[in-house]
Amino acid sequence: HPLHSTLPLPSASSPHRSAAPLPPSRPVPPLRAMKHGVKGRKFGVGFWYKRALMRNQCTSLFLHERIETTVPKAKELRSYAERLITLVKRGNPAALIKAQGFVQTKESYLCLKAVAERMRDRPGGYTRVLKTKNRAGDNAPMAVIELSDTEKSVLTPAMRAKRVARKMAGSRGREGQREGLAAALE
Repeated sequence: HPLHSTLPLPSASSPHRSAAPLPPSRPVPPLRAMKHGVKGRKFGVGFWYKRALMRNQCTSLFLHERIETTVPKAKELRSYAERLITLVKRGNPAALIKAQGFVQTKESYLCLKAVAERMRDRPGGYTRVLKTKNRAGDNAPMAVIELSDTEKSVLTPAMRAKRVARKMAGSRGREGQREGLAAALE
């Protein structure tokens, strides 16, 4: 800048001149925003893609009352579905409009209203996530997400026995697991 060339340089006797040279400064880390108000899984996609995915899956869940998807998607879908059921249970016009805007078809909205009516006395926990086999091809862990009041269970008797054995084993390891499996199969 031309103005700097006209300024006098500080002399050796000047009080503003330091005697020792300054130590080299550390590199300044890049500024990162704090993650306030950011929750949920990313799935490696943008916000709009994730929102469309959740809308599609909520629509399918309320139409069929049970869908199979990957475990992370099922766990993320659970919060969306439970929030929608709570909105419909609230029953005021603004909440109903918000819920109707999220599901994609009129049929799924009517199914959502029927589900909310069935779960009127339930305080929460409207869905359950049951882990199933890994997917052939990419070995992704799969799960079935279903509404809690669904009567038919997706677990086979062998899968149910395995779960009981795990619960009975506790901290006893393999030996307890074998005992639990034998007891469950009897």
